Amino acid sequence: MRWWYGAGWQWAVQRAIVERLQWCNETFSITALIRTFFSPFKQTDNTQGGSVDVRIHAFLDNVVSRFVGMFARGFIIFTGVVAGLVAFISGVAFVALWPLAPFAIPISLGLMVLGVGK
Repeated sequence: MRWWYGAGWQWAVQRAIVERLQWCNETFSITALIRTFFSPFKQTDNTQGGSVDVRIHAFLDNVVSRFVGMFARGFIIFTGVVAGLVAFISGVAFVALWPLAPFAIPISLGLMVLGVGK
Protein backbone atom coordinates (compact mmCIF):
# COMPACT_ATOMS: atom_id res chain seq x y z
CA MET A 1 0.00 0.00 0.00
CA ARG A 2 2.89 2.32 0.76
CA TRP A 3 4.30 1.95 -2.75
CA TRP A 4 0.86 2.18 -4.36
CA TYR A 5 0.03 5.56 -2.83
CA GLY A 6 3.59 6.96 -2.87
CA ALA A 7 6.09 6.05 -5.57
CA GLY A 8 3.41 4.12 -7.48
CA TRP A 9 1.46 7.31 -8.01
CA GLN A 10 4.51 8.95 -9.61
CA TRP A 11 5.00 5.84 -11.74
CA ALA A 12 1.38 6.00 -12.89
CA VAL A 13 1.67 9.66 -13.87
CA GLN A 14 4.92 9.01 -15.73
CA ARG A 15 3.54 6.02 -17.64
CA ALA A 16 -0.02 7.19 -18.22
CA ILE A 17 0.54 10.82 -19.16
CA VAL A 18 4.16 11.74 -19.83
CA GLU A 19 5.21 8.68 -21.82
CA ARG A 20 2.01 8.63 -23.87
CA LEU A 21 2.43 12.27 -24.86
CA GLN A 22 6.08 11.65 -25.74
CA TRP A 23 5.02 8.69 -27.87
CA CYS A 24 2.48 10.85 -29.73
CA ASN A 25 5.08 13.54 -30.33
CA GLU A 26 7.62 11.03 -31.64
CA THR A 27 5.10 9.12 -33.74
CA PHE A 28 3.55 12.12 -35.47
CA SER A 29 6.63 14.43 -35.38
CA ILE A 30 4.36 17.43 -34.93
CA THR A 31 7.19 19.92 -34.31
CA ALA A 32 9.03 18.83 -37.48
CA LEU A 33 5.83 19.01 -39.50
CA ILE A 34 5.10 22.53 -38.26
CA ARG A 35 8.66 23.60 -39.14
CA THR A 36 8.28 22.27 -42.70
CA PHE A 37 4.59 23.12 -43.15
CA PHE A 38 5.07 25.25 -46.29
CA SER A 39 7.79 23.07 -47.84
CA PRO A 40 7.00 21.30 -51.11
CA PHE A 41 5.69 17.77 -50.80
CA LYS A 42 7.89 16.32 -53.52
CA GLN A 43 9.91 18.23 -56.09
CA THR A 44 9.38 16.69 -59.50
CA ASP A 45 11.19 19.31 -61.54
CA ASN A 46 13.87 21.68 -60.32
CA THR A 47 14.34 23.70 -63.54
CA GLN A 48 15.67 27.15 -62.79
CA GLY A 49 16.66 28.30 -66.21
CA GLY A 50 15.14 28.05 -69.65
CA SER A 51 12.30 29.72 -71.45
CA VAL A 52 9.39 31.49 -69.85
CA ASP A 53 7.16 28.48 -70.51
CA VAL A 54 9.55 26.16 -68.61
CA ARG A 55 9.80 28.60 -65.71
CA ILE A 56 6.00 28.96 -65.46
CA HIS A 57 5.62 25.19 -65.54
CA ALA A 58 8.22 24.80 -62.76
CA PHE A 59 6.52 27.53 -60.72
CA LEU A 60 3.09 25.88 -61.03
CA ASP A 61 4.57 22.50 -60.13
CA ASN A 62 6.14 24.08 -57.06
CA VAL A 63 2.87 25.76 -55.99
CA VAL A 64 0.85 22.56 -56.42
CA SER A 65 3.51 20.60 -54.55
CA ARG A 66 3.39 23.06 -51.66
CA PHE A 67 -0.41 22.84 -51.42
CA VAL A 68 -0.26 19.03 -51.42
CA GLY A 69 2.42 19.19 -48.72
CA MET A 70 0.39 21.64 -46.62
CA PHE A 71 -2.70 19.44 -46.88
CA ALA A 72 -0.84 16.23 -45.99
CA ARG A 73 1.09 17.83 -43.13
CA GLY A 74 -2.04 19.59 -41.84
CA PHE A 75 -3.94 16.30 -41.76
CA ILE A 76 -1.11 14.55 -39.89
CA ILE A 77 -0.75 17.46 -37.44
CA PHE A 78 -4.49 17.42 -36.76
CA THR A 79 -4.43 13.65 -36.25
CA GLY A 80 -1.43 13.95 -33.92
CA VAL A 81 -3.08 16.66 -31.84
CA VAL A 82 -6.27 14.59 -31.51
CA ALA A 83 -4.21 11.52 -30.56
CA GLY A 84 -2.34 13.63 -27.99
CA LEU A 85 -5.60 14.88 -26.48
CA VAL A 86 -7.00 11.35 -26.29
CA ALA A 87 -3.75 10.13 -24.69
CA PHE A 88 -3.82 12.98 -22.18
CA ILE A 89 -7.49 12.54 -21.24
CA SER A 90 -7.19 8.77 -20.90
CA GLY A 91 -4.00 9.22 -18.87
CA VAL A 92 -5.68 11.63 -16.49
CA ALA A 93 -8.60 9.19 -16.11
CA PHE A 94 -6.15 6.36 -15.38
CA VAL A 95 -4.33 8.43 -12.76
CA ALA A 96 -7.65 9.47 -11.20
CA LEU A 97 -8.70 5.79 -10.90
CA TRP A 98 -5.25 4.68 -9.68
CA PRO A 99 -6.04 4.98 -5.94
CA LEU A 100 -9.18 2.87 -6.35
CA ALA A 101 -7.53 -0.07 -8.13
CA PRO A 102 -6.62 -2.04 -4.95
CA PHE A 103 -10.30 -2.06 -4.03
CA ALA A 104 -11.47 -3.43 -7.39
CA ILE A 105 -11.19 -7.11 -6.40
CA PRO A 106 -13.01 -6.84 -3.04
CA ILE A 107 -15.72 -4.66 -4.60
CA SER A 108 -16.22 -7.06 -7.51
CA LEU A 109 -16.37 -10.05 -5.15
CA GLY A 110 -18.94 -8.22 -3.01
CA LEU A 111 -21.06 -7.41 -6.06
CA MET A 112 -20.83 -11.04 -7.16
CA VAL A 113 -22.07 -12.25 -3.76
CA LEU A 114 -24.96 -9.75 -3.91
CA GLY A 115 -25.92 -11.10 -7.33
CA VAL A 116 -25.39 -7.88 -9.27
CA GLY A 117 -25.20 -8.51 -13.01
CA LYS A 118 -27.34 -11.67 -13.23
